[in-house]
Amino acid sequence: MEIAVVLIIFLFWIALVVGICALFVWICKKIAESKGLPSSYMWFGLLGVLGIVIVAVMGPSYPQYPQYPSQNGQNPYQQQNNYNQPNTYFGNNPYQQPQQPQQQQSYCPHCGAPVDGYSITCDHCGQMLR
Repeated sequence: MEIAVVLIIFLFWIALVVGICALFVWICKKIAESKGLPSSYMWFGLLGVLGIVIVAVMGPSYPQYPQYPSQNGQNPYQQQNNYNQPNTYFGNNPYQQPQQPQQQQSYCPHCGAPVDGYSITCDHCGQMLR
């Protein structure tokens, strides 16, 4: 056989296998959606018929908690809203602007002109500050 014929047959089988896997994945996705499961269960389709059986027998993804009657008209599991308290994160209000540290005013020892605290040379006389 020629190499071209072998290559065509090989590519045909690869396409057939990929198509069958895609079909199983699609079937698992549809079964999972119909049962209320996340669509990520579609990847069980890569296991073939076994994956379809696994998804088909799975129960719902949420735990079955008993429904307790509400107390005083409120859900006992609902968090309380504290609207009159400031929204804090480790004691700091995130809506408050951070305060800049007070910089101490420095003066040039040579000419006496005010300089910034981070300056190395005086802007007025050009001398080294330190």
